[in-house]
Amino acid sequence: MNIVSVLSSGAIGIVIGWVAKELMEFFKRKEAHRSELRKRFFEERLAMTLKAMQMMKTSSSLLRSMLQLIQSDIAAGGNSIDAGIMVNTLQNSEAEIKRVAENAAGAVALLRFFHGDRIATRADDAARGAMVPIVQKITVVFGRMTMQRALVQHLPENQQDAVFSQEVLADAVLQTTASDALKLAMALDERADDIVRDLREVYKPVFGFGYD
Repeated sequence: MNIVSVLSSGAIGIVIGWVAKELMEFFKRKEAHRSELRKRFFEERLAMTLKAMQMMKTSSSLLRSMLQLIQSDIAAGGNSIDAGIMVNTLQNSEAEIKRVAENAAGAVALLRFFHGDRIATRADDAARGAMVPIVQKITVVFGRMTMQRALVQHLPENQQDAVFSQEVLADAVLQTTASDALKLAMALDERADDIVRDLREVYKPVFGFGYD
């Protein structure tokens, strides 16, 4: 059969139809693959965003609570909490702040990968702007509390707590520093809330429910 016969026989139509069908199937498979990748990316993005928010908010809330405990005790004279608990709280503060900083760094990395620089930079600025001065102020607080306790060690044991409390209340640097550290922690916690609200707005158009 020559080419003229093939063209006139309608066989070419069958070939073209088959090619067209294969091309359509190819593009369908390609689009299905892309849709699956988009779905998987969205799910991963949502999961990592929730993880980042949890890391950020849990850390900032714990830091705020710890500094509230310290500031309240110092404002009451340093004896409102069992001495052993207070010492442990102060000694653990450095480790806790380190954990907060590590969690903040991890959260920022996740946010930068999945949401770009705008939100990640806000989270990074919040952490960097608070953590260094908080560490500095907690170091001062711990040093002055230790100094005040050492000053009363020569007194009879039944007089130490009362005199220690008087010295703590009279120590303006200690009182101010503890209060300032708490303010910084509260500001950091509020910044974390702001970022959570921003991320909530990112996903609001996607879900469209549960946001009222």
